[in-house]
Amino acid sequence: MKDLTRILTESTDADSIEQSVRYLVAEFTDDADPAEMRQTLASAASDPARIDELISRLTLDSTLLEEVSLAVLSEAWDDPSRHEQISRILADAKTKLPVIEVSVLAISALYGIYLFRTGGKKRTTRYVKRDKDGGFTLKEETEYAEPNSVFRTILGIFDRQPPGA
Repeated sequence: MKDLTRILTESTDADSIEQSVRYLVAEFTDDADPAEMRQTLASAASDPARIDELISRLTLDSTLLEEVSLAVLSEAWDDPSRHEQISRILADAKTKLPVIEVSVLAISALYGIYLFRTGGKKRTTRYVKRDKDGGFTLKEETEYAEPNSVFRTILGIFDRQPPGA
């Protein structure tokens, strides 16, 4: 199996990378609607307005959108079971009808980072608890990740003003 950098070098351009992330996120989420993804991100955020700010920033800055899209692909590629899926999506991206609305690509990129970096979770704690009847039950508590912290890290790396700002 080729490595991700070789696949990207051989067959993709910025638009294909961004489109691929949309298709990857769609497959991973069973075609979640962009409004649903945005709402999920906003619900998990301590400052929901920050999500709209990030979407707007990505929509205006094509270089930043490509860099975040590459981060999504990199995070997803860390799971070897996804290599074939990602390779297929990258190869098919140029032949599929493109998503024209840049905000959909921006939401997909942010959602992809949220999913693949965190699994949507910050921490999962599992423990065994004795039931009243003397039996045992495995309990699981999940704390969902604050997407702003993930995005702050990413955007800090690529800190720049969007064009026209």
